[in-house]
Amino acid sequence: MSKKSILIVDDEKDIRFILKKFFSERGYTVDEAKSGEDCLVKINLKQPSLILLDIIMPGLSGWEVCRRIKKDEAHSEIPVSMLSVLSDSDDVGRSLNYSLADRHLTKPIDFSLLEETVESLIAEYRARPPKPPKPLTRREDTDYFKSYHFDPPS
Repeated sequence: MSKKSILIVDDEKDIRFILKKFFSERGYTVDEAKSGEDCLVKINLKQPSLILLDIIMPGLSGWEVCRRIKKDEAHSEIPVSMLSVLSDSDDVGRSLNYSLADRHLTKPIDFSLLEETVESLIAEYRARPPKPPKPLTRREDTDYFKSYHFDPPS
């Protein structure tokens, strides 16, 4: 099985540095994104095992980024944990219900809870059966074939 990888998305360089060091020391491959837009580009290049996503960032909020990921069939299975200073019940509810995040953790970071959460989300992700292939659909543009004449063999 491939090495576990995490994409850390936070506009604060110090947070990215601390989290990268923490998870690298535990054997993870860690990539960083400093914005929501950067995150959406990076997951198209290389799909991580998990995304840690801040909420308050310039440009797209973490909530909007997570919602886009979870609504995108190609990436919807990637576990996403919000990691933010926002901690009241409305914020947690928005993370889980609107954004469809798998978890909502708060800053300051409880590293033992963070590690436990990351491990369990990745284990759940890896245990899921693969998605079945999309069924083939009938071509809508049948006019394309009307110009051809097929003679059966004699």
